[in-house]
Amino acid sequence: STIFVMNIESNITDIFNNNLRNIESLVTEEPFLSKLYYFVAYIVFTSFSLPVAGLMGLLGGVIFDTIDAIILVSFASSIGALFSFWLSRYLLRNYLSHKYKSYYLLINEGFTKNGGSYLFAIRMCMIFPYFIVNSLAGLTTIKPWLYYVITQIGMLPGTIIIIILGSKLEEAFT
Repeated sequence: STIFVMNIESNITDIFNNNLRNIESLVTEEPFLSKLYYFVAYIVFTSFSLPVAGLMGLLGGVIFDTIDAIILVSFASSIGALFSFWLSRYLLRNYLSHKYKSYYLLINEGFTKNGGSYLFAIRMCMIFPYFIVNSLAGLTTIKPWLYYVITQIGMLPGTIIIIILGSKLEEAFT
């Protein structure tokens, strides 16, 4: 059974390394298109609150130069967060605010009084899942432009850390 597990592990590693080489060759041959595809995919995934932001950030660190990856991930994640925010606001807010009126009023009041500070603290500490913060903030009355700016700035330190981790993973695989 040990031989079987080692065989599966080596096959998965081979598959991963082969796919990584294919992606890296695409990045080398088509740098603009590969960045565009990555950027759009990141926005789509985060817009629909798919919990893949961390993996996408690591992948960006693996396949792109560090500065390029930071720029791509920073803007794609913030734009995707804004789209997720809007989806939550326009599809769920009325229903949830009526169903849970007392809770909604309490949370919304806190965001109204201290929304920017709350959001900035949440973005900086990275304790709360990215996709949940996007959806919950959309239920409040925080202004979209303020949400975007605070999200862009507040997520930047975490983005940089994830990109650097991804670049170190890339070094480990080569």
